[in-house]
Order: sequence, then C-alpha cells, then structure tokens
Amino acid sequence: MFARMIKQNKVDPKYAHLRPLLTRAAAAKSDYDYKGTEAGQEEAKQWIREVGKFIESAKEILGR
Repeated sequence: MFARMIKQNKVDPKYAHLRPLLTRAAAAKSDYDYKGTEAGQEEAKQWIREVGKFIESAKEILGR
C-alpha cells in the first residue's frame, strides 16, 4: 500500500526508504501479537529508534 501511495504521488518518493521498515513491522506484529514472541531489550531499543524515525517522517508527510 505504501509503495502504491508513492506511485500515485500521494507520498513523496524521498520516503520510499521507509517501506522495508513497514514491511518488517507488519510481519513482526503477528509474531508479537499472536505467537506471544517477546522482544529482548536490544531488539526493543532498535524498534524504538526505527519507529521514532518513522514518526518524524510521518509528521513531515502530514505537514506537522
């Protein structure tokens, strides 16, 4: 869906680098939600860093 939004010029192509993060997050979500997988401290720190960068980009995309 994100790639489609870029192709439709709804999202600037400079944010295309976020697509792998969104793909990984969507895949990991089911592991955490449904399989009960737990994240270690380092893994959690990495997710927080990456999601923080995503949130900043989302603010730019939304003009906030």
